[in-house]
Amino acid sequence: MEGGRLLLELDSLLASQIEAARVLRAALEAALAALAQRDADALARAAAEKARAIASLEEIERHRRTLCMRIGAGPGHPELAAWLESFSDGSEPSRRVREHAAALAALLRECRAANEANGLVVTTLHRRVQQALGLLRGGAPEAGTYGPAGLPVSPPLTRASVRA
Repeated sequence: MEGGRLLLELDSLLASQIEAARVLRAALEAALAALAQRDADALARAAAEKARAIASLEEIERHRRTLCMRIGAGPGHPELAAWLESFSDGSEPSRRVREHAAALAALLRECRAANEANGLVVTTLHRRVQQALGLLRGGAPEAGTYGPAGLPVSPPLTRASVRA
């Protein structure tokens, strides 16, 4: 049966994506640990592993989208879910594909949360470095000012800084 073969192919792609997402999550965790330890070498290794994992995820996603187009499900996840409904017979392959799709979605949410947490740490460290540099340059420590998006905003230029 063509549908069964396609389910197995899709299941294999989802399993590969899950593995790549696990590698990404581990790289994000390693990056956070490296940031906490101020270990530049470990951070560089984690960043390289993160880049490899993302490249792998993107490659597998291209294959998954191609397969979805071949089966007429469309490239998006809602279309895939609708296609999977046609296999609601409770068979092992259809159940496994659904489980893998749910596991992948959960892993990717974890990766997004970890990446956002790492970004907040980097932003905080960057702000501290900028404040320290300002002090070294003879400036006064300034309270952080944030714009509407929650991002730090540079202080306005004063007459003295414009003349310098």
